Amino acid sequence: NILPHSLHNMAARFKAVSRHMVQLTEMVILASTIAPYTNGYRPVVVLHGVLSSNVSMTDLVQFIQMAHPGTEVLNVDAFNDADSLLPMWDQVNGVQAKIQSFVEGAPDGVHMICCSQGGLVCR
Repeated sequence: NILPHSLHNMAARFKAVSRHMVQLTEMVILASTIAPYTNGYRPVVVLHGVLSSNVSMTDLVQFIQMAHPGTEVLNVDAFNDADSLLPMWDQVNGVQAKIQSFVEGAPDGVHMICCSQGGLVCR
């Protein structure tokens, strides 16, 4: 090996970075090839947990919309704060009524992000 140790390390790192760049380029080409044939992301239902409210989920909703523009997000405004202590079946029925038309409008289904007790209600 005729390269000094530091140059050898630099060359190895350059080779690794180059390999990653090729992989990234291939992924971009693949994504741009299939993008015209996709309908975007599934709609998302977001539900807070116990003793919380839909306001606490605003940052998450904004992140989803920023990361995946055009994605419909329903931040469920139900059983906020102390109302989250009401009987669980009341909450299940109430949340179902709030999200039913949203879910029915998504024939391919929705993603649900539900925190803590909200996860139990969504299930």
